[in-house]
Amino acid sequence: MKKIKVTLSDDAPYTHTYLLEHDVYADSRHVYIIEQRAFNTMIKAQTDGHIIREYSNWDEDFQQKMINEYNPEAHSAIPLMPRITVDKFVDPIAQNLIDKLFKKERKEKVTFMVSFGNGRHRLNLFRHLGAKSLPFQMTKESADTLNEMLEDTVCKIQL
Repeated sequence: MKKIKVTLSDDAPYTHTYLLEHDVYADSRHVYIIEQRAFNTMIKAQTDGHIIREYSNWDEDFQQKMINEYNPEAHSAIPLMPRITVDKFVDPIAQNLIDKLFKKERKEKVTFMVSFGNGRHRLNLFRHLGAKSLPFQMTKESADTLNEMLEDTVCKIQL
């Protein structure tokens, strides 16, 4: 397994932590580095299943537990790499009679959804601690969809 260093901001309780690429998903998923500017959009687009609560809404014991859990001095690396899937849904919008008569182009509603298979707490913690980027395991299709959702390249494969 490959160990990936995550650098945190200067005011975090430690300068970095490590995450491990998980071999179980290696055949269909790759490790991509997602930039900080994508974090809030990912959280807003998450599916109903696992909702990320703001770090400030965690009780102090849980905040401290998470800080202790991801301390690089406590472990050589966190054993489970965060995993996400990013999907795009395109639904046609109903046309009114005038639009149909004048054969106007049909409009579509595009919705992006992010599903966390693992790692939503880490995303929230490291976002709060000022991580500039985080590694996630995902398919190439999900990485491309995330870049499309942000209309920029915020997700790059880890080499």
